[in-house]
Amino acid sequence: MKKKIKWNAAKKIYQKVKKTDLPKGIVEIVKQANTHNIMIDFFVTLLAENDKNYQDYGQHMGLIKLCTIKLFAKLFGHENNLTLSRYVDNFYHQYAETLNLPNNHPNLEKPVAIEHKIVDAQDLILFNNHHHYCVIAWIFASPFLETTTGKLYYEFAYYAQMYIILNLYSNQHFIPDNYEVYLAKLDIQLKMIKVLAQITPQNYNHLVKKINNWFDKMERKEVKMRKGI
Repeated sequence: MKKKIKWNAAKKIYQKVKKTDLPKGIVEIVKQANTHNIMIDFFVTLLAENDKNYQDYGQHMGLIKLCTIKLFAKLFGHENNLTLSRYVDNFYHQYAETLNLPNNHPNLEKPVAIEHKIVDAQDLILFNNHHHYCVIAWIFASPFLETTTGKLYYEFAYYAQMYIILNLYSNQHFIPDNYEVYLAKLDIQLKMIKVLAQITPQNYNHLVKKINNWFDKMERKEVKMRKGI
């Protein structure tokens, strides 16, 4: 009988990096991805609305957390840290084997960048994450693809993750100086809300409030995540 996989990789990685001499920023990145991941809250809420038990989707939540670590590491300059990459990739490949994700990769980031003329190299740092958004979005959407609104879950997860990144980390690249980036953030927020309203007309306002409350908490934690860059 095949041994059942436990989907707590992010927790295990956090326990490992705490014991190493890795930069404090890496430790904080893993901690936030594991314990303060708003995408997991969204995922669990939408599973419940579709009468699905979140305990049956542990591999999805595990992969979302691992992909979040990879995305955070890229944005905070730790993408090439071999120790962190080894920890994450080891679990990532093990988890990914359990899911059959679609091969098409709709790029929702590029049209926003083009529309708002995001061309400055400094700003493009935060508009060059399609691969990460796409993988997270398909993992997020996969339990819902059999529903009539299945593909909307991909769009919601993609826009939500992009909105989160632009809000949390724009100050690192002085993006507020560029009003087009600010307008892009508002555009992404609007797209996210419109899609969410189609998915869950009754509760979309509650989920929007949840992400705003989460931002208030995370803004205070961002300083910790920047240490060691």
